[in-house]
Amino acid sequence: MEPELQDILDVILNAVDELNRQLPEAARLARDRSALLIGKGGILDSLSLITLMVGIEERLQARLGLSLALLDEEMLAHPEGHYRSIDSLSNWILDKARERPPCARFVSAWFRISMPCHWPDFLPPYRQAGCKWM
Repeated sequence: MEPELQDILDVILNAVDELNRQLPEAARLARDRSALLIGKGGILDSLSLITLMVGIEERLQARLGLSLALLDEEMLAHPEGHYRSIDSLSNWILDKARERPPCARFVSAWFRISMPCHWPDFLPPYRQAGCKWM
């Protein structure tokens, strides 16, 4: 089952809540889709941005079964593109989730249901079949 945009927004806003508990009141991020993360008008410094992205990655895996690397070379190439606001980030994550090959979506759903452990370690045939692990 593919995640919906609202599922992804819920994950992001939950990670924002966790980050805000660690920040002083003046540096907290608004719980709003239009909240700017980085760039002109953005409120997060580099450490806060990394903390937020790691929190989102962990929650995407735990709640939606999505293994996506949010901190990658694409971020370095386009530092304000997908990471500019909560809205642009949530839409980018949804696009990435939909790009996963059908075999990844099936394996993700099946293992999430049947194996409570860290299931990527059990997938050598999956990797040999040419599916790209995200």
